[in-house]
Order: sequence, then structure tokens, then C-alpha cells
Amino acid sequence: MRLMCSMCSMCSIGSLLLAVGVSSLGVADRAEAQALSLETVATGLARPLLVTHAPNDFDRIFIVEQRSGSTGRVRILDTATGNILPTPFLSQSGVSTGSEQGLLGFVFHPEYETNGYVYINYTLPNRSTQIRRYTRDANNPNIVDPSSAVNILNIAQPFTNHNGGWMEFGPFDGLLYISVGDGGSANDPGNRAQDITNQLLGKMLRIDVDGDDFPSDSNRNYAIPADNPFVGISGDDEIWAFGLRNAWRSNFDQVTGDLYIADVGQNAREEINFVPFGSAGGMNFGWRCMEGDVCTGLSGCSCTAGNLEMPIQVYENTGFFGDCSITGGQVYRGCAMPELNGTYFYADYCSDKVWKLRYDGAVVTENVRVDQELESNSGITLNNIVSFGRDAFGEMYICSQNGVVYKIVPDAGIDDCNNNSIDDACEVAFGLAEDCDGGLLGDPIMGAAVFATNCASCHAEDGTGQFGPDIRGKGRMRLAEFAGGSTFHPGGQFTELGAAEFAHIESFLSDSGSQARPDGIPDECQTLDDCNMNGRADGCDLADGTAFDMDFNGVLDICQACSPSDITTDGTANGIPDGQVTLSDFSFYLSLWSGSASQADLTTDGTANGIPDGQVTLSDFSFYLSLWSAGCP
Repeated sequence: MRLMCSMCSMCSIGSLLLAVGVSSLGVADRAEAQALSLETVATGLARPLLVTHAPNDFDRIFIVEQRSGSTGRVRILDTATGNILPTPFLSQSGVSTGSEQGLLGFVFHPEYETNGYVYINYTLPNRSTQIRRYTRDANNPNIVDPSSAVNILNIAQPFTNHNGGWMEFGPFDGLLYISVGDGGSANDPGNRAQDITNQLLGKMLRIDVDGDDFPSDSNRNYAIPADNPFVGISGDDEIWAFGLRNAWRSNFDQVTGDLYIADVGQNAREEINFVPFGSAGGMNFGWRCMEGDVCTGLSGCSCTAGNLEMPIQVYENTGFFGDCSITGGQVYRGCAMPELNGTYFYADYCSDKVWKLRYDGAVVTENVRVDQELESNSGITLNNIVSFGRDAFGEMYICSQNGVVYKIVPDAGIDDCNNNSIDDACEVAFGLAEDCDGGLLGDPIMGAAVFATNCASCHAEDGTGQFGPDIRGKGRMRLAEFAGGSTFHPGGQFTELGAAEFAHIESFLSDSGSQARPDGIPDECQTLDDCNMNGRADGCDLADGTAFDMDFNGVLDICQACSPSDITTDGTANGIPDGQVTLSDFSFYLSLWSGSASQADLTTDGTANGIPDGQVTLSDFSFYLSLWSAGCP
């Protein structure tokens, strides 16, 4: 039997491999330099300023509305229907209504799936910043429980502007990072950004929301990370970095852990700062004595001093009708536009320009405007860009303060063989569609030899250089890297392998020694072998170990008249297949049966179809007897 699908595609294996940012194996990339476009995702919103997603939630995006009247909201967009749900996920009343005030930040706890915690950052009528936690409603996943509010931190502020508002959990440390503006007005009149004692304004904070170092204070429900830079010395323990004016949107690269901080300037420079993963913190970004790469003439620190952290990118502030206010963006880590992997996008609120930037840790290697391309290809005019965001696939969004959310998309469209508006490579990469068929049949023995030559110890679990028990799980996506021949891997620099070698290695990496191999196309879009008529491609049965192909001929053993899947080596009964069904096999099973052991049988009771069920019964003997009497080898 064959599984049939009316929506088959000519997509290449390159789409899957490119989804993890690597080149395909002898197959050309989908595009040398993919053209970009926009599509409108939502309209009619109240000052949207953030798009985000819950962990592992591929069906919804969450859009923050800064305020409508004195209420800030978080709305849910159902990505399948494209509709905004009528009831907000979260409504926070009593937010202040100044130009830069309102609901400014929203983030999911890393363990949201189990604890249901979300955090908001908003401004109160007394101008202070409030960090607050809510918990998902126990009966409705599309709303929070409004009675679950817990205040985490409150920060007094003298003026209404420069509130910061960004929050994000570090992708590897699980700590909450919070940007706080310098308190407002102009030129930081209180020199607050440089003051690190009893002063949290003009800072990047880092706190542990899973602890509580202040049990007697109901407004301070967090712990101080022990390795924060000012713990035990002069300086507020919450501070992780300082010298910021109004960091309007920062972003952690979800792959590397690097942090990009876009800081709005006074009237001379707009800047992007970079903090590499693993930094101990304590950086001074220079405000108010420096604005970007220029001296302000203001006191507070020594301009161009060696202890100041200089920005990686600046541009001139040319006034309200030109470039005047940077909007920090996101590092792209999606799968629909793989050649953009690792690219940082940012914009200017006044000029509506959008740039893409690449930084290699030492120098900016690319900084190119893309707003003209986006607008020309889509027919959309961008206005008042206040934020970028991402969904669970890593795809990128742009928020316009005018009430519209756009998505950055490839101008040529996506590969979508099943017409569900999700790129096929994304579905496969995130496990939303099965893809365990395709490609050349491989020999696991040959694959082991090729793999050992190219990657002798790079997947060892214990450092011994031996292949670990989870080698397939560790190896499948990394395999794409070294087989491409261009990516450094812990096992060394690898030369390019051909399609046959790749097939052999993939067969070896399979848990069951199968020949299953992904081709980047969801199985539902293809005509695939399903000889046991269980509704899944034979390749999937082989890949997850629910069926066997011990003679490596590409046909499931249970679909052959003579199955080679015996359990024991003749005369030794040690459980190693040898392709012979003999009396020793019966003796092996008899010993298990008489000992009431539940292991190593090949058949399901009563069906004798070769699928293990953990029971050694008469049906197992019958299965082997039928093979033996039929003269199978």
C-alpha cells in the first residue's frame, strides 16, 4: 500500500537543512539572496508595541497594546484563522497615559507551560515603573487569572518619559533582564544613569523571579543572582549594566545568547550596544558623558575612558523629520528565510527606515537598509515602527504604532505543500510534521565507518570517544552541518560528502539501523510506502524503532515472507541477530518464557506481525516456527 497525498511538492532537502542555518548536501540553497516582503497580520490595534509567543506555542502570537484609555492589554492572534480573539489575554487597568507611558513590556516565564507565569512592565499614574506577575487561568488558556497579580518590583521615576520597558529572560540562565530608562527629562539632570548606589534608573537589571530575598517586603518578590556584578561591593545588587539613556528594545540572540541593546540618543547619535554571551556584566555604556560615539560635555564619567563600553553601530540623529529615535529589533532565527540566519534587524521611529545588520563579534560586516525593498515588494508603507517581535518559529514581525502588525516574509513565498500557511521546513524542523522518508537507501555499517572517519568523538557522552546511546538525537541536525563542509564542528573541520555517504550516515544514526532519511517535505505531501498499512510511512516505523529492516533492503521485515529478524546468534543465545532462525532461537525464547521474563520478543500476541510487545508467549514461538517450517534462512 502507498500513502497518497494530492498536494505533493518538489521541495528540496535543502529547505530542512537551511532551517538550522547550514548549507544543504549538494543541493542548491533556495535562494542566493532572498528578496523580502511584508504581509499584514493584524489591524485596528491600540498602539501595538510587541509581538511574542508562549514557549512551544505554534498556534498563537501575543500582541501587546500599549494602552487604550488607561488600560493596557495583551491580545491573542490565532495564527490558523488570522483572527484576534475578542477577549484579551490580559488587561491591566490604571496605566499612566503620557506619550511614552503605558503597558511597555510582557514576557512568558521559561517554565510557562507548567507554572503559567507571565510578567508585565507598565507605568503607574505616579510615574513609577511596576513589574507584575500574573498566572494563566486554570480553566482557560486564553486568559490570565486577574486575581493572581503579584508585584515583583517597583521603581520610582521623576519624569514621565524614558521608561525603558523591555524585559526578557536570558535564554541560558533563566534570569529576568529589565531595561530601565534614566528617569526622563533631557540630558539626565540627576546623572542617574551613572549613579549605581540606591539608583536603578538608566540601567539594565537582572533578577531571579524564582526566589525571594525580601520576604518581609510585599513589593520586592525576587532574589538577587549571586553572580550579579555589584553583589558584595558598592553598587545596587540588581544592576547588571549601567550608563543607558532609554534602551528601547533589546534582544537576546536565542542561539548564541548574545544581547543587543538599542539605546535612544538625545539629539546627536542613535546607538546599538552588544554584550557577548558569557559576559560577567558591570558594563558602563557611557551615558550621560557620551552619546553613542561622541562626547556630550556633561559630567558623570570621563568621555572615551577605557572602562566605557562603546557601541558597535551608531547613526546620526538628524531631527524629527529625519532619523531621530532608534527602535531596537530582533536577531532572526527563523526557518522560512534561512540565509538571514543570525541577522539583526532594527529601525528608526521617525524616518521609518529598516536595516539588517550582521556583527561577527569584532566588526559589523553588514549594515544595509531594507525598508525600500520591503515596501516595494509588498505595496505597504511603513510608519512609526515601535517594535519588532517573533513567533515560535522564529519568524519576525514589525509593530506600527498606527495599529498594524506586519510579518517579514520571503517575497517569493514559502514552500507550503499542505496549504496550512506554515513553511514546510519549519514544520519539519519543529516536529509539527513527520518527515522520515526519502533519499537514497543507506547501509548503517558503511555509515558507521564514514561517521567514525569524520566525527570520531564529537558526540561522545562520556568523553571516551565512543558513540553515546543518544547518538541519533544528537547527530541528526548536527550531521547537516559537517556534511555541508563549511561549518566548524566540535569534531573538527569536515570535507564535503556526497549523497550516498550522507544516506549511509543517516542510516547509521537511526535508532533502529533503518534507512529512513528526511527530505525536507512533510510526509503527508508525498506518495510513500506503507506496507504494513498502519497509516504511517515505512520510513517513520523504521526511524522510531516500531519496525525493523535487518537485511537493509528497504522493506520492513514484517512485510516479507521470510523475515531475517531473529534475536539470537546460533549457539550463543545472546540476543544478537544473525539472520538465521534455528533451534537456538527457540531455546532462547523458551528460557525467557519459563523465567516469566518480558523482553526481546518480536511479535504482538495473537498477531505474529513482528512488532515487540514485551510479552514472550506462544504466538512468538508460532511466528518463528512458521518461518522455520517455510524454509526461511
